[in-house]
Amino acid sequence: MITGKIYILTSKLTEKCYVGSTTYPYLSQRFNTHRVDFKEGTKDYQGLFGYDEEGKLIEPDITLLEDVNCKNREELNKREQEWIDVYEDLCINKKRAYVTEEERKDAFNAGVKRYHNSEKGKFSMKKAGLRQSIKKINNEIKDL
Repeated sequence: MITGKIYILTSKLTEKCYVGSTTYPYLSQRFNTHRVDFKEGTKDYQGLFGYDEEGKLIEPDITLLEDVNCKNREELNKREQEWIDVYEDLCINKKRAYVTEEERKDAFNAGVKRYHNSEKGKFSMKKAGLRQSIKKINNEIKDL
């Protein structure tokens, strides 16, 4: 059993928001990782963070949406995804917090299809076909 928190980041700088979850005991601990990510430029917060005219950092507000007691992290992610869906039009989250096994398979198959339809994928398929032909010819030569 784990205790988690679902939270939302909002800012006076934009209508956008970010929904997240954490198992940290305090939201301030999780917020600090967002602050570091912004300052290091490792995450795009699409205007939730910013600077005023004097160069002072303007930070978003972090608000608790729900305390969650769940069996595991997957259950927490599932609940987070439900909140992301509530704020769908405003949410900047790029990745889904929870994906069903069927959605995961569909996304994988779509990625494979995109690759096979790309120039690189077509070249790779031709190359594989040539390798098979060479292997077949080599086996025929051995049999002679």
